[in-house]
Amino acid sequence: MLKITRVLLCICALFVVLQGCATGRDSLDKSEGEPKPIEPAAGISEEIPEGMNYASIFQEDYDELWQLLDDNYPFFSVYESRGIDIEQVRVAYGEMVENRATDLYSFVEVLKQMFRELDYFAHLNVVDYGTYQTYCDAMTDPARDRSGSAAWNEVLFNAQTVAAYEMLKTISSGMQADYPEIETAWYPEINTAYFHIRTMAGAVVERDQEMIESYLSGLEHVENVIIDITGNSGGSTRYMQEVIINPFGGTYSYKDYIFLGKTPVNEKYYWDEMGMPSPVSELPQDAPNPSFLEEFGMDYFGESGVRIEGKPQTEEWMTASRWVLIDEMVYSSADTFARFCKKTGWATLVGRVTKGDGDGQGPVFVSLSNTGLLIQFSSTTGINLDGSCNTVYGTAPDILAVKGKWPLELCKELILEHGDQ
Repeated sequence: MLKITRVLLCICALFVVLQGCATGRDSLDKSEGEPKPIEPAAGISEEIPEGMNYASIFQEDYDELWQLLDDNYPFFSVYESRGIDIEQVRVAYGEMVENRATDLYSFVEVLKQMFRELDYFAHLNVVDYGTYQTYCDAMTDPARDRSGSAAWNEVLFNAQTVAAYEMLKTISSGMQADYPEIETAWYPEINTAYFHIRTMAGAVVERDQEMIESYLSGLEHVENVIIDITGNSGGSTRYMQEVIINPFGGTYSYKDYIFLGKTPVNEKYYWDEMGMPSPVSELPQDAPNPSFLEEFGMDYFGESGVRIEGKPQTEEWMTASRWVLIDEMVYSSADTFARFCKKTGWATLVGRVTKGDGDGQGPVFVSLSNTGLLIQFSSTTGINLDGSCNTVYGTAPDILAVKGKWPLELCKELILEHGDQ
């Protein structure tokens, strides 16, 4: 198994994937009291304040959502640069909430449609039941480090949130059967093993853990290994560590910087309990000082040290040349893996620029007061080697696949050229 050491600004691992820390309580107790009863037709508490109806409850939560984004979401300027009128979106979907939100389900669908129009940029979305349950499982895992848990406890186990997600529960969400298995191939003409990994979901770590090593151990004279993550929208950094990196062994370390603003939500998740982020004026002289900080209101930073210690490299295939294929659909923790390759040289990246937002911190959650519904978004960003914002510009390949050329096709050509040298 890998030994992973992270010295983060104030971040503690949550499900290894999506990380955060908090202030206040450091125990795992849930919110006092039981969830309020939910009226099945409405999906919200029966205890409606005097003078208020269901429509006004959803409208209040909608208005609260936009206030939370105004105060905490750092990337509105990106929409402006892409010609999206945020105010127009806000008004249009406010009218849709008023006209269509008759129960919790229809309210959720209106919000999902709105976030889809906003391209889910920087993880902006409604937290679905599967994601919610994954976080709850991580927070109640007795083996998990309890430090930095208070904000997550508060948002996940709020009584109304618990009741709301009971309403939104689906039987199949997060099951192994929902996720495609790894596709394999062997190209004997170039002595190359190929793996297409379409998901990095935490639910399939155990299923996929031994697959790569077992497959490679059954081959002879492996000179190249291609890991294809095109189309992979992420899931868990635990997957990248235990399923992909671990079988090949070796030790890797690098330093990263995370940038953020001192917003109400960030203060809740990233300040106090495990040490405060530092003002960007205190950046070390050899650290990057990107130009996007003022635009996004990010005047604080944290330094992240990552060290991965694997087992000794005893098999020939462990030191084979490695290639990772990426495209514009690679996102979140899949982009984290691409960034790892870029920073450590673990593999040569071939393909197209990723969708990004893989700085490793994951989104924060906020809760809407009336329904308890959770909204997620990234409130921090990482920096690429060229100084650009990873959330906005993604991760660039080492070798770009021009339009009309599939990354796998290009990679095979590169391997042939490499073998002829």
